[in-house]
Amino acid sequence: MMRQRTSRLINALMVVVSLSAAFGVCELVFRRRYAHYFYAPRDEVAAIQSQLVLHPMLGFTWRGGIERSAGVVLKSQDVAFEPLSTDADGFLNHPEAIAQRKRGEPIDVIGLGDSFIEHGCHAFYERFREAGLFYYNMAIHRQSPPQYNLVLEQYAAPCKPAWIVYGLFENDFVESEDFLNWRESGLDWFAYHSGTWCGPPVGGDAWKRFLRKHLRGTIAFTRVLKEKLDASAPNVADAPLPKPDVVCRYIREAHDFAGVHAIQFLLVVIPSKATTLEGPTAESVRCDELVEDLRETTIHVLDLRKLFSAAEKPDSLYYKVDGHWNTAGAVEAANAIIKHVRNRAD
Repeated sequence: MMRQRTSRLINALMVVVSLSAAFGVCELVFRRRYAHYFYAPRDEVAAIQSQLVLHPMLGFTWRGGIERSAGVVLKSQDVAFEPLSTDADGFLNHPEAIAQRKRGEPIDVIGLGDSFIEHGCHAFYERFREAGLFYYNMAIHRQSPPQYNLVLEQYAAPCKPAWIVYGLFENDFVESEDFLNWRESGLDWFAYHSGTWCGPPVGGDAWKRFLRKHLRGTIAFTRVLKEKLDASAPNVADAPLPKPDVVCRYIREAHDFAGVHAIQFLLVVIPSKATTLEGPTAESVRCDELVEDLRETTIHVLDLRKLFSAAEKPDSLYYKVDGHWNTAGAVEAANAIIKHVRNRAD
């Protein structure tokens, strides 16, 4: 009897070892065959990553105090970057804007938002200066309304600007949800986003993170199978966009906070390249819903979508390859904002 039990135990162990070995071989084969499904940051993402630091509330910012004279120039597709120049808090700005703030000069307008407002900071500063206004940037790429509100409370309001320009872009609905999930995860921003500032989220569940790390070949294989099955299935719906309610709430809170601090508030709806050149995207329709929800409030809204679509050459307002507005697009936006600010002052 004892020999039979021992024999069965040995056989069972051999089956387990054989299955584990087979599974291990499959995992290695899948890793090699489907390596392109693993997240690998592009060179330009890695270059930006090298200039960023973690922030406990915002997730990340630029390294503070980067001097223009250091000659750090980023490269991404056909974007024309100025040499990096950041203030002590890690906000990208024109060097002269940083110098003015250090001298304690009163700021007329502070811009909050994501990469569109951030990319336009030099053109905004120069165009506002021509109009006799001091513009300062506190927008950071890949951030969203809950982060804009934190910047408003912690950094912008203490500067006592006359105006807050609050940029709303089409991806803010999805990225606001991502921010809230990150905050619940307990991880730092880079760890949560696959090691970079913009990578796919790994989630807050430790077991799932373990599986993604050690069984990434098998996960990639199941992803391939799912894509093939989804492609052959009729009427497969995309994941629904988040409702505008959460973003709308953050905008209302930002507006009310600004009002308490005697700061004028302007919401600027920024059109994507796709919306401008091809017509409304699903995200742009979400913006329509949000603007409609705000119609009964006292929040001033400047919707740039019609302005950009009606331009003589709308495509000239964006880079040919990259999706952001170029200097011409930033100047067009700055002119519209200046006009609104002037009209409200009169």
